[in-house]
This record gives sequence, C-alpha cells and structure tokens, in this order.
Amino acid sequence: MRAISTAAAWGVGRPELCPAFEAIRNQFVTPEDINDSPVTAPSKRVRELIPGYEKPLYGALAVLEIGLDRIRRECPHFNDWIVALESRGLG
Repeated sequence: MRAISTAAAWGVGRPELCPAFEAIRNQFVTPEDINDSPVTAPSKRVRELIPGYEKPLYGALAVLEIGLDRIRRECPHFNDWIVALESRGLG
C-alpha cells in the first residue's frame, strides 16, 4: 500500500512528485496538521509543485486514489465530521 502522500501524487498523475509530497507529509503528525496556516495550506503547497493546479479536480483525483477509508483513518477530525453526518443520516 502506498503512503497517503505517494497515493496523492499518483492520483494527480504526477508520480515524480512522490518525494516532494512525502517530504511535506513527514513534517506533520497527521495530514490534517499540514493545514497550519493560510499561507502554507495544502493547496498552496501543491500549487508550488504543480503549475495550473486546480483544487477541486486534483483533490478529487487524489481522494479517488487514496480512498475514503484511508483518509478517515489518517485524519481524525475529518473522520469525526463524517461520523457526525452519518449519525444524522446524512452520510
């Protein structure tokens, strides 16, 4: 199984960026912690690596490659939000 950062790079069709994505991911406890500032938000970091980066398109492609179950395991706040939606019959 690929690391979540590697899967994201493959998902957006840029496997050559695996080392760069992994270097960013390895600086944080969880992927959610990468979102530590409006200046260094994940989309800003990716935009530096991929000119023409389109967050809705590339984000969806990355999610398809990573998988929702894995995202839920590695992102506790996101998982809590999904659990809350599911408990209200919204998931």
